[in-house]
Amino acid sequence: KEAIRLSKALDGKLHIVSASKSPDSPESALAAAAAEAADQGVSALTHALHDDPADALLDVAEKNDAAIIVVGSQGMHADERDWFGNIPDKISHKGTSSVLIVFSGDASGSDGDAMSGLVAGDAGSSGEDAST
Repeated sequence: KEAIRLSKALDGKLHIVSASKSPDSPESALAAAAAEAADQGVSALTHALHDDPADALLDVAEKNDAAIIVVGSQGMHADERDWFGNIPDKISHKGTSSVLIVFSGDASGSDGDAMSGLVAGDAGSSGEDAST
C-alpha cells in the first residue's frame, strides 16, 4: 500500500515483485496487488521470480533505475531471521536505491509463502524514480 501511495504521489511506474525459492506460483497475489494499485489509479507491472527475494528486488530495481525500494519489515526480528533472512538489511547494504522499510506487523510465513516487494520507476518529469 505504501508503494502504491508513493508511486501515485510521484507519478512513477510501479513494479510489484514477488520472489521466492519455493515452486509455488505467486500469480494470484501479484494480480490482487496490481488490481489494488489500479483501484488507486496506479498502473503496475508485475514480476514473479524464483530467486532469493533480496536479489530479485535488487535486480528489478537496477533494471528499472529505481530510486526507492519499499519492502516489509518481515525478517528483521531475531525470531524471523532464520525463516525469512533479513531482506531489508540485504537490500540496504547491496543496493544503490533508497530503501523504505514498512512495518508489516507480526505476521509469520509458512512454507510456500512468497516474499513481496514493490519497485516503482520513472517518477514523472522530475526524472526521479520510486521503487518498492
